[in-house]
Amino acid sequence: MVKLNNRKLKVILENTEQVINDLEFDLDQYEQLEGRKKEMCSRAIRNDIADIFKNLEDYLALVLKKIGVCVSDRSFRECINLALEKKLLHEGFGKYIVDKIKIRNFFSHRYNYPKTEELIKLYKGHEEVFKFHIDFMKELSNEISRKEDIDIF
Repeated sequence: MVKLNNRKLKVILENTEQVINDLEFDLDQYEQLEGRKKEMCSRAIRNDIADIFKNLEDYLALVLKKIGVCVSDRSFRECINLALEKKLLHEGFGKYIVDKIKIRNFFSHRYNYPKTEELIKLYKGHEEVFKFHIDFMKELSNEISRKEDIDIF
């Protein structure tokens, strides 16, 4: 039987929820600001999006480790696809985010960041996909809480 560290999962879940809340706040502010303040808000949006990807990387490392997969040996795309295959990632979120890997790579490799408008499009109009991911992690955490050991795979 495989045991998943629910404390780590809850931390990733809380961090993801906080980042989404911060992103929504920053997006609301961005529309109302001008000049230097808008530029600073743009940086906050960039950081929020980077944190979403970082939290996803942490989540994938946690769940894939439990099936014997070392994420450092695989590309981010491979990790997402494997998590989808093993039903360890919400299908709608996984399929959406796998197409956005190019944006994640900008942050990871620190080259030519996308424009703020491109980052806004990543989230705006797709809020429910991110909610699906959060709900999926909550369900997994709740299932683990109900059982001492859980065979999730």
